[in-house]
Amino acid sequence: MARRTRFHRNSAIYHIMLRGNDGQPIFFSNEDRCRMCLLMQEGTERFGHSILSFCFMSNHIHLAIQVGDISISRIMQNLSFRYTRYFNRKHKRIGHLFQGRFKSVIVEEECYLKELIRYIHLNPVRAYLVDLPEKYFWSSHRTYLMLDEYSWLTFDKVLKNFGVNRNEAVCTYERFILKGMGIQSEIDFKSGLSEGILGDENFVVEFMESVERPKKQDISLFELVELLCKRFNISSTAVCAPGKQRLESHIRSILALFVIEIDGLSNAELSVFLGRDSSTLSKLASRLERKCLESPSLETEINELRGWIFFDRNLQMPQCQT
Repeated sequence: MARRTRFHRNSAIYHIMLRGNDGQPIFFSNEDRCRMCLLMQEGTERFGHSILSFCFMSNHIHLAIQVGDISISRIMQNLSFRYTRYFNRKHKRIGHLFQGRFKSVIVEEECYLKELIRYIHLNPVRAYLVDLPEKYFWSSHRTYLMLDEYSWLTFDKVLKNFGVNRNEAVCTYERFILKGMGIQSEIDFKSGLSEGILGDENFVVEFMESVERPKKQDISLFELVELLCKRFNISSTAVCAPGKQRLESHIRSILALFVIEIDGLSNAELSVFLGRDSSTLSKLASRLERKCLESPSLETEINELRGWIFFDRNLQMPQCQT
């Protein structure tokens, strides 16, 4: 199945859901939660986004993030990769920690932001972990009430919608949150998952018109292989041959990553073409994504290849590492 496109626009607000693989816990201690906080703080400093709200549950987290120039994909890939690396080292485990790609929904600020904050902050109450949201210490609700402080949390943006001064805003905000207890949210914050946007019709239309979405060129698996082989000056026979030579393995990793993004292509089809196990190819794709997070030059290489192959092959062939 092709991945849904994640749209990006400077200042867009996203509701993020990141879940443990197969429902497994992602926090075993407060030390784990503190590390997640530290990584989120470092992320805001590095990528220039704002975290408006958060809630850490045992096996998933909710975030409200307003992005800047850096895409939400880059932000969340960095966070999930770095936390997984910490978690696996500390708890002496291997493999994936999170369940596939994170879920993201762009939220219309004017109509839905306050409701989204309430939805996130009432998660522990709806899960019967506490009877009042302020009794839960791992969400941003207590910061909104001025009971805790996270220097990296941007909460004034939301609070200003509740009153002209801080005291009035905090009191009105608290009443608003408590009013939502014991009732089902009027807004389904999962309803935007298929399209990735939650807003009224005018907002969706305006947002889609404002986002640059270059049209991908149709491409077959054979064409994809030939283009990559042309770029790296190697034959497709060499790429399919047995062995683990560095260049050939690198090309297979790129192929495994790109077929996921192309309608009509699949890992299974690539597996037959290359004579490799499909699970091995999936691991190659995941490994390449992780390497891109650690190496800006490699990430640039892959993005330039993606743009050349998918969008405009009339561009000059990108220069790549070999």
